Amino acid sequence: MKNISDVLAPVDRPVSIVVGPEKTATTFIQRLLEPHPDLVLPDGIKETFFFDRFFANGIGWYQARFAPAAPHVRLVEVGTGYFASEQVITRIKHSFPQARIIICARDPVERAISHYHHRRRYGYVNAPLGALLGPDQDHIRASLYSLYCPLWERAFGPEQVHVLDAGLLGRDPARFANSVFAAIGVDPIALDPALAVQRINAAASPGNYYVARLATWASNQFKRRGWYALLARLRGSVLHAVIYGSKPGTPTTDAPTRRALENLLAGEREFLASRYGIEPAETNERKPGPRALSA
Repeated sequence: MKNISDVLAPVDRPVSIVVGPEKTATTFIQRLLEPHPDLVLPDGIKETFFFDRFFANGIGWYQARFAPAAPHVRLVEVGTGYFASEQVITRIKHSFPQARIIICARDPVERAISHYHHRRRYGYVNAPLGALLGPDQDHIRASLYSLYCPLWERAFGPEQVHVLDAGLLGRDPARFANSVFAAIGVDPIALDPALAVQRINAAASPGNYYVARLATWASNQFKRRGWYALLARLRGSVLHAVIYGSKPGTPTTDAPTRRALENLLAGEREFLASRYGIEPAETNERKPGPRALSA
């Protein structure tokens, strides 16, 4: 692994990074921001994975993921795996010390459940959720807002860190969209009505765990080599639906597992309410709203 000084160089433009975590409306945010004339996002992909997986490739590799743009145009990445990593915080701070950091807060229990089903769909886990409740599990760690939000705020200062209520998307999509534009640091544009009601990245079950795991491994190799156009074509194919499942629906969670999660993450709910005034009342299973939150 190269040192930070070996891979970083100045990026002479304003920067905003949505650091996730996963399953907090980040795909909605990506699609909301893509048509904005004052923003440049990764070209043809959602995430570069630069600060967590491909850091050794260097800043030139990172910059090549974005199309050329005027100096005033703000560089934006939606990196869902960035939130729960102290190493990523250090890397982004050294690279973009003036960056605006956007964190999406969703009910920690519902977020963890949705994240687990996402990991299962793509072959990262196969055991039942009740057997995977340790803090070493990605779907649990990414719900630890009380641990990671203060780390981001200490690194960048609270004035540069913006915590959004992702549950607002299900209650008032237009208001949520405006909160995103404000956090990014640009004027709002009109919200596409179709995007406001579209269910994105809904949970589904893989056809076969081992096939899904192999396909995900291959997909990660493609990303490492920068074959994003090929990945985009495969993602929209029948093969993708066969491997990863094509019957989205609201995942159910057995009562003992839900109780265990609620006990485990009760402090996270209290933290979001007391620190940011966010009452994460959105749930997929118990309180359906005008738009189901899945991305």
